[in-house]
Amino acid sequence: DIDKLPMFEQCQNIDYFCKLVRTVGAQLDSLPKDMKTMSTTYFDRMAQMVAENRYPPRIHFMLEGVIELRSNNWVDRHARGPKPTTISQVHTNAALKAKGIDPVEQPKASPAPAPAPVKKTPQLSKEAAAEKVTMIVKEYLFSHELEEAVLCVQELEAPQYNSLVVETATNLVLESLDWKTDAPKLCKLLVELKNKCNISTKEFGEAFKPALQNLGDLAIDVPVAPQVLKDIIEHLMKKAKVLPPDFLVDYFQQISDSKHQTLFFPLLP
Repeated sequence: DIDKLPMFEQCQNIDYFCKLVRTVGAQLDSLPKDMKTMSTTYFDRMAQMVAENRYPPRIHFMLEGVIELRSNNWVDRHARGPKPTTISQVHTNAALKAKGIDPVEQPKASPAPAPAPVKKTPQLSKEAAAEKVTMIVKEYLFSHELEEAVLCVQELEAPQYNSLVVETATNLVLESLDWKTDAPKLCKLLVELKNKCNISTKEFGEAFKPALQNLGDLAIDVPVAPQVLKDIIEHLMKKAKVLPPDFLVDYFQQISDSKHQTLFFPLLP
């Protein structure tokens, strides 16, 4: 049962399966009706996976693509082009030329129908975006696939939630029992997101603000959380240099207690 596998292995298996179905799907659908039970079961399961909406965007779109390809009789709508000239047409054209008739001047075929309007993807709600980001980051922390994680965030096409992406990813690591290995992975991810998704310094600040405001409560549940957050921000400012030296100036006052102000004070310019 695929559902019992880790998310990374589920995605890998679905990837392989979709590529296989794109190759043999037309043959499966051409089988006699009494032999198509298994293939119908496969496609029903794919539709169910899409409806569950629990896989990373890349896998979700891959499943949707196969389902759309099948509904279009296995003709890729992105690969349609002019039909090649048939042998019969070659002979017809030759006969016309022998009679002094230019085949190019024959009555033109009716114009191709206008392309169907592109369906607009419904805008993600904040809750749905947070769920997808959580899934993307968890898979990344497990698989270490940095480029894949960045691509999945880009495919969300939701720059209005840039702060939410950083905040959600950071909170997952602050609450992680394996923070020693997860924090460096998060730093790599945040640097890539800053560079490739154009997340602004202000959006980073808005993402870190809730954690800075609640360091006391965080420390009660996860005593190392304030130090982990400090190390993450310090890495982005001083090592990766994707945040400016004065980044913390506007947010330092959000830290309510003197103990944690002392912790973050060395990051001020």
